[in-house]
Amino acid sequence: CVMKKISTNDSEIKNNVVSDGEIKNNEKCFPQNVVQHEIKIMNLFNNDNIIQLYGYFFHENSYYLILEYGGIDFWEILKGLETEYKEVKTNLKNIFRQMTQAVHICHQEGIMHRDIKLENFVYNPETGIVKLIDFGFATNKKIADKRVGTLIYMAPEIYNVSSSSFYGHNVDIWSLGCVLYTLTLGHPPFHERELKSKNILQGLARVKRTLISKYDDILVDLILNMLTLTNRYTTSKILSHNYFK
Repeated sequence: CVMKKISTNDSEIKNNVVSDGEIKNNEKCFPQNVVQHEIKIMNLFNNDNIIQLYGYFFHENSYYLILEYGGIDFWEILKGLETEYKEVKTNLKNIFRQMTQAVHICHQEGIMHRDIKLENFVYNPETGIVKLIDFGFATNKKIADKRVGTLIYMAPEIYNVSSSSFYGHNVDIWSLGCVLYTLTLGHPPFHERELKSKNILQGLARVKRTLISKYDDILVDLILNMLTLTNRYTTSKILSHNYFK
């Protein structure tokens, strides 16, 4: 088991947007009702590819979540664990299938995760099992209008959300595309400035050129159908794609 501390002290509440791809520590700060919502969402799941919540308790303005141990997060593997990263590259199709399956289960339950990224998938090299973690930004709404998540994985419709716009579950598909791109190439597909409405088409064109110059048509087709502004794949379409055959 592992324990995650989430502070509910108003003076410690932080911005909802993470500016980079790194996790600094295991302590997070959210309002109490948000933590209770996260717990409620986690209790919906009983699946091998989603981390299990065993229990929780509240003490001195903090919740302590008692969680299943899932392994090492993929950002840590990518940035410093050479042996494990080679293993991930070798087994990438199976690993990405499990990642997509986790998001598929979320969407079947009506849950939008909103923070799909390497850090929020953990991997056990001994079992080969991948698990999705951290439902702090998750929502059971069909559409949402809050700017939350991690910038380098954030769908443009979240980044550019305004009082007159909203987004749906397919924001998680964009983030999955960023995850597959990053695991394949070793770096994220977009810079923050490219997520702005006026720059996103240039960013997508650059990503397409990079993929076409280095990889086979099947992989390119899958990634580009996740990293698209229109007609983005669903999790079902991803799981039935020729990439996995």
